[in-house]
Amino acid sequence: MKKWLNLLIAALLIASFVFTFGVVNSMVSLKYETNSPEECISTVTGANLCKAIEFNKTAAQVSFFIALVALIYRIYFVREKEAD
Repeated sequence: MKKWLNLLIAALLIASFVFTFGVVNSMVSLKYETNSPEECISTVTGANLCKAIEFNKTAAQVSFFIALVALIYRIYFVREKEAD
């Protein structure tokens, strides 16, 4: 079980970094693909960049929080099997 928990924690931490990169990427797109900073719709793709930023922020926070909870669970509740 400890192996799968470690894998889950690593995957969630990687996901939080990917979502953080998505925030930065969307903010750069917001700067260069809109006519003014108040606009949210990209002139290149037509995507709503403000919604993309909010989604990526929320997903990064949630995945980091779940990874933190899983790490605490692993530390305090998953014990090493004791040798006889």
